[in-house]
Parts: sequence; structure tokens; C-alpha cells
Amino acid sequence: MPGRGLAAPLCQGSSMHPCLITIAAAWLACGTAAAQALPAPHAGRDGAFDFSYRIVGDKRVAPVQVFDDGRQTYLQFRVGQVLPAVFSVGAQGERLAPVAWQGGYAVVAGTAGEYLLRIGEVVARAQYHGGRGRAGTSGSGGAGGYPSDPDDSSFAAPGYPGPVQGQTVAIGSGRPAADPAPVRRGTYDATPADRTMRQALRRWAMAAGWTFDPEHWTVDVDIPLAGSASLGSDFKTAVRELLASTELSTHPLQPCFYSNRVLRVVPHAESCDRTSTPTGRQG
Repeated sequence: MPGRGLAAPLCQGSSMHPCLITIAAAWLACGTAAAQALPAPHAGRDGAFDFSYRIVGDKRVAPVQVFDDGRQTYLQFRVGQVLPAVFSVGAQGERLAPVAWQGGYAVVAGTAGEYLLRIGEVVARAQYHGGRGRAGTSGSGGAGGYPSDPDDSSFAAPGYPGPVQGQTVAIGSGRPAADPAPVRRGTYDATPADRTMRQALRRWAMAAGWTFDPEHWTVDVDIPLAGSASLGSDFKTAVRELLASTELSTHPLQPCFYSNRVLRVVPHAESCDRTSTPTGRQG
């Protein structure tokens, strides 16, 4: 169905600030690595960093380096690189690993014998070849060959369900939850099933009675989704929070809401008023 004409914008989206990028938004891995100096992370309980990882596979999704401190694993990506989904590989297969951010590094709780990094069919692997025991190899770490549960509160994301594949687990325990209740997919969540940010916005718009057709995504790149998060209590809030996660990427975006219930997504430096002249592109 052709898109509706554009009326005067009701809202051009609030000015986005880096503090709006929550841990849950980082789980989406939908931005790109920030262009900033990377301070060294603090050593963990073991007191030393272990760089004994071999990186193989497609360089488009491969990190520059991987290392751990015995309690969490750090992945460094190139500036401007689209961030892939990160999976820990254990005896039971692959499990999506929640990612937090520390000083420009993607940080995964625990350690594993292997991490898989993927965008669609493009895959790279980080394989541990050091002398320390690793989950999925010598049995060190959490149950079932997966990394042990973090004891650092920086990995907790209150109000956001962690991505879980397979069985339901009790949060923070690593054990199966008793009598798990079925989870109904919310209206304003974003998951890997959506594949891209554009598809998530289209689904939300249809549910909310808004129009968001292909021509309303005005940028020339699609941004993949690699994790799960619930965003906002209403359509506009959810859209703003999702697009705020692109603030520090090479393609910062903002929403434009129009009075005839049309949503457009434009570069952050571009005005929602199509008759005005953009002041210049950021990123």
C-alpha cells in the first residue's frame, strides 16, 4: 500500500544523549563501535588478563582482539564496525550472550572456550587456546558448559528480560525456573526475530495504527538486531528509545512523527520538515 502524504510534524524526537543508551539497548547490538579512546579495563579476581584467543572467520564481524580476566570476557571491535550478535558456545550448543559496555569494550559475563559472532550468515569465532580452564572445554564456569553467572551488578538490566534460548532459567541462579509461565510477546519489544531495526519499527507501527512504509526509512543502511529488549510504554516512547541506541554510532538516527500518523526515520542531523535544508550530517 503506498505511503500517506506527510503532514506537519507533531514531534521531531527529543534530543538524544548518550545517557539514554541503556545496557538493554546495548544488547541490541544495533549501533556501531564508538569512536573513542579505549581505557584499559580493571583486572578481575584472578589479577591478570589472558589474551590466549585465536580469532578466525569473516573479518566483517570479527573483533580486533578478545581477552578475559577470569571472571568476564572483553571484545574490542573496530571503530565504525557494525556490531554482531555474540554467542557463547558450550556443550549444549550456542547461547546468545548478554553484552554490557565498559570503556568501549563489549563485555560478556564469565568465560567460555569459544565465542561465535554472527550477522546473518556472516560468522567469525574467538577460540580460547590458553592454559586456564574454560566453560565448554574443561568444565570451568557455569552449569551446562556456559559461562558462570556474573556477580557484578553492571550486568543487571532491571525491567528488561535477558535473552534466553532453550529453557527458562531463574534470573541470577543458572538453574531452571520452577513452573515457568508462558511469555507473551509484548507490543514494543525488539528481538532477533525482527532481524533489523526497520522491521521492528514496522511491526510496532502496524500494532499502533501508524504508517511506516519502506520509503519512510530514509537512510541507506539496515541496522541488525542481535538481542532482546522491551522499550517504552507507548509507541512514541518505544521508537525514541530504540533510535536513541544509535546515538554514538556512525549512523545516528531520529524519529519524525506526523499529525496524520506517519512515522519517518531520518539522520539525526536532518530536519523532520522536508522543506528545510539539513545543516549537515553527523557521524
